[in-house]
Amino acid sequence: MTEELVIDGAVSLEIQEDGEVDLDVMVDGDPGTFMPVYPPAYAGATTVIPTEQTQTLATEGLMLSEDVTIEAIPSQYIVPAGTKQITANDEYDVTEYAAVDVQIPDPALQTKSVTPTESAQEITPDNDYYGLAEVDVAAISSTYVGSGISRRSGSDLSASGRTVTVPEGYYDQSATKSVTQGSAGTPTASKGTVSGNKVTITPSVTNSTGYITGGTKNGTGVEVKASELVSGTKSISANGTGIDVTNYAAVDVAVPAPAPSLQDKTKTYTPTTSNQSETISADSGYDGLGEVSITVNKIPSQYIVPSGTKSITANGTGIDVKAYEYADVAVPSGSPNLQTKSKTYTPTTSQQTEDVTPDTGYDGLSKVTVKVNAMPSGSVTAPASISGSSATVSTGTNTLTLTKTVSVTPSVTTAGYVSSGTAGNSSVSLSASVNTRSSSDLSASGATVTAPAGYYGSAASKAVASGTEGTPTATKGTVSNHSVSVTPKVTNSAGYISGSTKTGTAVTVSASELVSGSETKTENGTYDVTNLAELVVNVSGGGGTSKNTQVVQGTTRTTSSSMTAIGAEMTVSKAGTYDVYWSAFRSNTSSSYTYATQLYVGGSAYGSENTTWSNHVQNNHLSNVSLAANQKIRVYGRESRGSSYYIYAPTLVIVEN
Repeated sequence: MTEELVIDGAVSLEIQEDGEVDLDVMVDGDPGTFMPVYPPAYAGATTVIPTEQTQTLATEGLMLSEDVTIEAIPSQYIVPAGTKQITANDEYDVTEYAAVDVQIPDPALQTKSVTPTESAQEITPDNDYYGLAEVDVAAISSTYVGSGISRRSGSDLSASGRTVTVPEGYYDQSATKSVTQGSAGTPTASKGTVSGNKVTITPSVTNSTGYITGGTKNGTGVEVKASELVSGTKSISANGTGIDVTNYAAVDVAVPAPAPSLQDKTKTYTPTTSNQSETISADSGYDGLGEVSITVNKIPSQYIVPSGTKSITANGTGIDVKAYEYADVAVPSGSPNLQTKSKTYTPTTSQQTEDVTPDTGYDGLSKVTVKVNAMPSGSVTAPASISGSSATVSTGTNTLTLTKTVSVTPSVTTAGYVSSGTAGNSSVSLSASVNTRSSSDLSASGATVTAPAGYYGSAASKAVASGTEGTPTATKGTVSNHSVSVTPKVTNSAGYISGSTKTGTAVTVSASELVSGSETKTENGTYDVTNLAELVVNVSGGGGTSKNTQVVQGTTRTTSSSMTAIGAEMTVSKAGTYDVYWSAFRSNTSSSYTYATQLYVGGSAYGSENTTWSNHVQNNHLSNVSLAANQKIRVYGRESRGSSYYIYAPTLVIVEN
């Protein structure tokens, strides 16, 4: 503290806290010319300390007119002393004290747990607590939906036509709904009624309502044959060319003629090792054949029936075995020099291949022992960066699996402190939000509409794409073998369709498109002209007739015990009614065995099998056998022994009636 004393406005005296005195004197009344005056040292003391009593400082010998009086320290000034102890929060009078010791205990704070509800909650400490140290807020259940919001799922979605509706409410996961799956029908082609030797093919298709993937579909083609469009028989009674038979199925050629001049002939055949075939025709000057007599001689004596077995025990050339059926060759041989070998292999990651052969001086190998060592063992070590007490590492044959479990506990923590003596309050506000959705969030892919998870405040809807039902067409193919296929086709675009039946433009097929070519007929008769466009009739001699005769010699012998072995076979060149002849030869006449032959026409047995023989020979004749052009006829044979004895290839002859 500093005390300043001003004397007559000219002298200023300052007494510092340490008792030092500063004296300033103003010269000539100029306040700006104060100059410090340094008096001589005071004889009694150089420092004056204020006390509770008044003190006088003598100024004798100094440049002062009177003594300086130092007043006592005012009573309001005190000297604090001692230390006050404080143990509770409050307001205290510490005027008399130099210091205080504050020792207030830590406040009692409470920890609370809160479960979220749909209403706001204010969390406060209980009585006797100053505040809240911590508030643990439990996590809201991932499946929780407020009471005022409807919980929804994919089953709540509905589809009407091509539109899917999503009701208002909360969807905890994405939901999907597909519109009705439609069916894009396969187009068909319907054949109409033949009229005027032509027919129309009409394409149509029926689709069912719903979503279709689109694309092109081909139906099954409808085949139209010439035989369907031609009909009736055209009568031809005179020779001619370019006769139009386009729309006819047959022609009846009946050109009048005088009675034909027919020739009878006789033919004799001797069996040989080669097949014999001959066409028997009338000589010049005859219109045709009348009767043909055919004789087949017995098999020549130089042909033998081999039997028995010849034993051969030594090497040789030119060994005669003509009389034998079998040869038993048993020529002794020396023992080969064989080697035994062993091989050892260790599995690697690459394939190993080695040819094991005998060493020089050996004829071959008697035994090869192969040893394959066990697969090398190994281990898999988990890297240090993924190991630890909370991680589990497991190894398989070709795998390394790391499993690490992490526990996560969601919480909200807050703390509070109240400095006063009255317990305070601390509150926690809880809130949550969900995605708000609308129609713009819906997406369509194909027939399916997807609603993403979230809250829909009002119903939302989304329509899938609209499709297009194509009009079917019918395409006429290339004529082949006097027929044509008409194929229906339709192309649809992907999307939702209403479903209907659509009919396209019909395609017409005429008989003239399917028939072609020309044939010449030189004999009267009825002919199939289904596939012909034209006919040339040139019946010579006024229209005579000729008989067809065919002969074939079989080339195989029969050893089967069932009627399955073919002895002779021919293809009939002309349709008609025939006499059929065949002869056969057997190698043995023993009555202990059965030998038989039978005629087959077109793959089916004709008549009964014949088991009657005259010594080694059997002759057969069947009358009035109806045969078609290009039809196959065969003679089958069987013998009950099954081997060694044979039925040799027969001769087959047909003569048209």
